[in-house]
Amino acid sequence: MNDQQEIAAAITLNVQLGAARTLQLSTYLPRDADAATYNAVLDKLATAADRQEAKGRLLDLNREVKQVHKLIGQHTEDYNRIEAKNVDDWDRVGKKGEPRLSPQEKNAQEQAKITVKRYREELMRLDGEIAQVKEIIDARTTGTA
Repeated sequence: MNDQQEIAAAITLNVQLGAARTLQLSTYLPRDADAATYNAVLDKLATAADRQEAKGRLLDLNREVKQVHKLIGQHTEDYNRIEAKNVDDWDRVGKKGEPRLSPQEKNAQEQAKITVKRYREELMRLDGEIAQVKEIIDARTTGTA
């Protein structure tokens, strides 16, 4: 048989990229190719799929970072608003001396402070994951993985 009539085996790799995207990579190899050839092709397809998966994950992570920054801003505003409202209320009712937070206001401020701290820790975790994903993308781009 000549090369154009050689029997081939199809290889297809399907990868789910998030909820809305699927990646399908297909190729053909001579049916009688050795195992090393099959493995090399499968490794190339898997590497390409891993990189595409990482690129999608990077988009998701960047959206998460943006959302966490927004939440930090909201909770920081909440924290500051509690004190400002207390001062306004203190002046409005004509209380004497320095304004003091009520136990409920102190608790609300503490909760806002704790929440901001947790979100900052989440940002650090996300930054670490982003670095790992970027390494995958860069390594797969240069062929070092």
